[in-house]
This record gives sequence, C-alpha cells and structure tokens, in this order.
Amino acid sequence: MRKRITTVLIAFLAIVMCAATVQAQNPTSGTAGPLTWKYDTGTKTLTISGKGEMPNYDWEHPAPWQDHSQEMLILVVEEGITGIGDNAFRNAANLISASLPKTVNRIGNWAFSSCWSLPMVTIPAGVTSIGDYAFSSCSNLALATLPAGLQVIGRGAFYQCKKLSSVVIPAGVISIGDGAFAGCGSLPTITVAAGNTKYVAVDGVLFYKDKTVLLQYPAGRAGTSYVIPKEVIGIAPVSFNDADNLTTVTLPAGVIIIGEWAFANCSKLTSITIPAATESIREKAFTSCRELTEIKVDVANTAYTSVDGVLFDKAKTTLIKYPEGRSATTYTIPAGVTNIDAEAFEKTLQLASVTIPTSVKKIGVAAFASSGLTSVVIPAGVDTIESNLFFWCENLTSVTFPASVKTFRYGIFWGCKSLKSLTVGMKTPPAINENENVFEEVPVANVTLTVPKGSKAAYAAAPVWKEFKQISESTVGNVTLPEARIYAAGGRLYLTLQTAAPVGVYTLNGVLVRTFSAPAGETTVALPQGVYIVRVGDTVEKVFIN
Repeated sequence: MRKRITTVLIAFLAIVMCAATVQAQNPTSGTAGPLTWKYDTGTKTLTISGKGEMPNYDWEHPAPWQDHSQEMLILVVEEGITGIGDNAFRNAANLISASLPKTVNRIGNWAFSSCWSLPMVTIPAGVTSIGDYAFSSCSNLALATLPAGLQVIGRGAFYQCKKLSSVVIPAGVISIGDGAFAGCGSLPTITVAAGNTKYVAVDGVLFYKDKTVLLQYPAGRAGTSYVIPKEVIGIAPVSFNDADNLTTVTLPAGVIIIGEWAFANCSKLTSITIPAATESIREKAFTSCRELTEIKVDVANTAYTSVDGVLFDKAKTTLIKYPEGRSATTYTIPAGVTNIDAEAFEKTLQLASVTIPTSVKKIGVAAFASSGLTSVVIPAGVDTIESNLFFWCENLTSVTFPASVKTFRYGIFWGCKSLKSLTVGMKTPPAINENENVFEEVPVANVTLTVPKGSKAAYAAAPVWKEFKQISESTVGNVTLPEARIYAAGGRLYLTLQTAAPVGVYTLNGVLVRTFSAPAGETTVALPQGVYIVRVGDTVEKVFIN
C-alpha cells in the first residue's frame, strides 16, 4: 500500500512540475516595452494596456504573446497605446475580433497579416499610417473602414484580402504603396473621396491624379476586357494581380514601363500586345497567366520583339518570356540567343522538351521551374547553374550538364521526384553545401549519375554527390555537346545538322544500338523507351526516350 501511495505521489508531482514547466514556457502575462499584456486562456482573450508605442517585432524576435497567437480569439488594445508594432499579431489565424483604441495613430508592417478568420476591423480615427502588408492575407476580412485622417497606405496593405468588397480612399491620403489592394477578388471597384489631390478613380480603377500611372485594377471588377486610358505611361507593380475575369487588356501607345508582377495570375488572359513606346518590362510581369498563348510586340518597338509569340529583347539575344499557355510540347530556342531570363519558361506545363543552342551562356534563376520538361541538355559554355532552375519539375527524368559548369546554386532540383538520370561533364565535382537543398525531395539513391572517365571516386567521396548510389563513368568518352541540335520528344530522336554526319546510338553501357548517316537538315528516328548516348561525328550527347 505504502509503495502504491508513493508511486501515486511521484506521478502527481510529475504532473505538477510538467504544468509548471509549460506555464513557464508559455507565460500568460508580461511586458512589451512600456506596455503590459495578459492572456486569458479561458476566453482566449489577449489584453494589452499602458501608454506609448508597442515595440516592433520580427521572426527572430517575436511578440511575447506569440505562443498564444494560434488559439487567440479576441484582442483588446486599451486606451493610451499609440502604435501597433510590426508583426505584432501576425499569423493569429483564429482571431475573430480586434478592438483598437482611438489613441492609436500607427499600424505597423505585417501587424495583422494572415489573421485569416478576422471578418472586419474598425481602424481608429487617429490612425495616419497603415504599414506594408498590415492586413495582407486576411482572407475573411470583408469590411475595413479607412479613417478620414489617414495619410499613408503601405505596400500590399490589404493584399489578398479576398472577401474585401469595398474601399474608399480618404481625401487626405498622399501615399499608396504598390499592390495595396491587389488580389482582392471580391473588390469590384475602388472609390477615391472628393478632394484628394494625389489620386483619382476612373470607372473604379485607381490612378495617380494626372492618370499617367495605373495603380490598381480591382481584381473583382466585372467585364472580360479593359482598355487602359490613353494618358497612361506606367503600369504599376501588381496592378492587375488576380484579375481572373480579364481575357484581353489593351495597352495604350504611350506605355513606357510595365511593373513587376503587373499581370500576374491573370488566369484567363490569352494575348497581349506591347506598344512601340515600351522601354521596360519588369520581372514576372506575366507570371501565372496560364492561358496566355502569345505576347505580341509592335514592330516599331526598339527594346523588345516577338518571335512566334515568344518575347525577346530587340537584338534577339535574350529570351524573356515563353507564354505559359502555349500548347506546343517542344520548342527550339533560336540560334544566337545568349541569355535565358529568370523564370522565362516557368510554369509552361505543356512543354516537354526544349532545345538550347550552344550560343546560350547564361540561364537565369528558376528559368524552367514548375515546367513540364522531361529532359534537358545544358550546352557547353554555361558555367553557373542558378537557383531553382528546375524547381518542382515533376516530369523531369533526364538532365545533362556540360564540363563548363563550375557552380551549383540553391534548390536546383527541388521537388524533381521523377529524375532518373543525371549526366555531368565536370571531372571535378562542383562543391555543394548540404544546406543548399540542391536535390531536396529527389530520390538520389535511385538516380543514375553518369560522370566523366576517371571521376567516379571523386564524386563518390564529395559532399552531397556521394548520396548517389548509382554512379557510372561514361563509356564513350567525356560528354561534350555538339553544334548540332539533338533532342528527344514523343518517343523519337530528332537531329538537326548543318552538314551530313555519321550517327551512332549507344546504350549507357556502350553497346551500339543503331548506326546511320544523317543528312544536313532535320532527321527523326523512332527508338524504344530508354536512355541513350548519341554520337554525331566527333560529338556525344545523352537523350531520354519516353
């Protein structure tokens, strides 16, 4: 009996100590700069009191009530507090009520970002500034009344507030950041109060007062087409983001600049024409336009041109954007192109094969990310494989890198779960840091890594590379890349040669499968599914037939 009582006491003390430890790790009260706070675990209410500014917080230094953010339902900020700090209530996903006092004059950056359950907020009359992304991704926020004294609305302040249905810009507002109301899919119109000297709304679309810059096209606006007014010379970043109803947009002749992400996620946009005056198209201007089949350019434009609906610089040395909605499964980049821009082929889901000419020397970040590519050969001369180059290319099975590659960046093959064959021409393994996630979510143990003769031991010992369990040396000499174009698509081998040449097709073990003489021009032959080494004259290339 005594032993049983002792056991029970020990268990009880353990529970008490555990509770005390949890209490210590998750305090329910404390200070925040000059302020004090208290969290009621029963009502799930956070109350903040005192006088003065709330401190700013960040990821490394979160708010002291952070441990309760996910379960908190009610927020009460009492009179006397003058500012809401940066990131103060970020990710309070279950917050349904936020009471702010009239003494508050500032709401910090990201202050209420991702408070998904918050249905409405009354911004106090004294607030003059709403910070960057302050209410971004508050997906249930349907009502946010802006006070008359407001002067500054930060970048992305109400970004992705998908239920926000009404916005009235007060007369005193003098600064609105890029994309302040972008991605608000229920917002049909934006209204600007009479007397505002900086901004104007025309047919519900927000502009600078002189109409030279279009700032925000409300994502919920009715209508499938829109003609931008002739006065406009600039289209602001994120201005048409998530405008899912639009199928056509007409740009005026005088547009000089198209900002970053300007038409991002316009999922039904099918075609667009760049005017003659346009001098600058910023990054990701047409990203995630999944039905965009062509980008046209006025022939008089001196900065850009279009070749078969694909956007290039005027000299045709840089491929800028291959439209995501094109239905073709193969594409040959024109000879003479030296640079493939960042994200140029991103999300081109129909594209299974791209032939890259030997003129290409630079390929940008995420150039082929999330595309439908099945096999790729990177040409000789490319020395750096940029970050996220093939990020989440789920169909990618085969990649060949030339001997010229010296550097591998972050996340190159992240999510390429179908990768089966990787051929490298570098005798010395490029250094890869384990934290760079080059092969994240790739079953490298099942991938065949083919390296130059005499290099197997070096790769088997090198950090990250040693994770490959199937390392073989090329049996037909070091992999080099030919002047000829050689690629596979639809179960066939394609060759485009400038002059006639003998062709040999080998297995990875060096067994000759087929030999023939190919004439100048294009030749195509059917081959069984598999990975082959193709020799054309004195050059060798690896292809994957599926």
